[in-house]
Amino acid sequence: MLVAVGIWGVPAYLRDHGVYLRQVIFQSGLNLTVRGKAKPFYMYLVAGFVSALPLSIFLPITISDWRRHRYSPLLAVAAAILLVLTCVPKKRDHYLLPMHPFLALAIAASIVCHIETSRLVRRAAWTLVPLFIVAFPLYFTWIQPLVIPKGDPEIRFAKEILKIVGPSARIYCVQMNGEALAWIGGRYDEIVRVKLDRPDTIDQLRRAPKRSYLLVDEQRLDRLLNVTGPLAMTRVYIHPAAPISEIAPRTVRKSWIPFRFGDVTEEAVPKTTKGP
Repeated sequence: MLVAVGIWGVPAYLRDHGVYLRQVIFQSGLNLTVRGKAKPFYMYLVAGFVSALPLSIFLPITISDWRRHRYSPLLAVAAAILLVLTCVPKKRDHYLLPMHPFLALAIAASIVCHIETSRLVRRAAWTLVPLFIVAFPLYFTWIQPLVIPKGDPEIRFAKEILKIVGPSARIYCVQMNGEALAWIGGRYDEIVRVKLDRPDTIDQLRRAPKRSYLLVDEQRLDRLLNVTGPLAMTRVYIHPAAPISEIAPRTVRKSWIPFRFGDVTEEAVPKTTKGP
């Protein structure tokens, strides 16, 4: 475990002397005083055991061993993590990741104990576990290219935008996560998420420096301008559809519009874009 953390943590620290690591550990998303989108309390029960397939199929024999031997430290730690995170109101799928190593080791220990005495467990383990190991590379190398022939739409969208804005320009994203932009651009600074219900982020747009960029959904542009007032910016590009629209066709198709602040070659964008 220490080696795995070191392989990730040491390069991350050397890159910027720990700035990124501190942001990960003390990220604002973990602030429980900020009310997040309500999610059902059983969310982790479903997400945790589905993502642990096929090992979670063997969970009944692990629980049976726990009852027989009175205690399983690995399963106890996994259960404690699951219980604590279930009580946390602001739920995110990746918060559950620390539970999986303990759950996997606990289930694996039970499988090893039972394969000598149970033919059913032995056959199931030798069939399901290797199948799961090859499932991921098989999906990403063969199935996904058939399902999404042009590649991941969000990554493709980020590449198109970064060709326009350049490698170091500041980008304001209105109601839009900037993870793909940060990943493709190899940086996380100067990518600012703007929320329409946050006055402090709205003020940033009013003071946006020249040659910075704004990404906003076409359907939210009027609402944004009604809040900020006229902004000295020029439309530079229109993307035909939202990143997820090709993956989920039922999702409402959107147009993400990049604007450039300052250096306006056209009339500044008015307070509202709707005509008479």
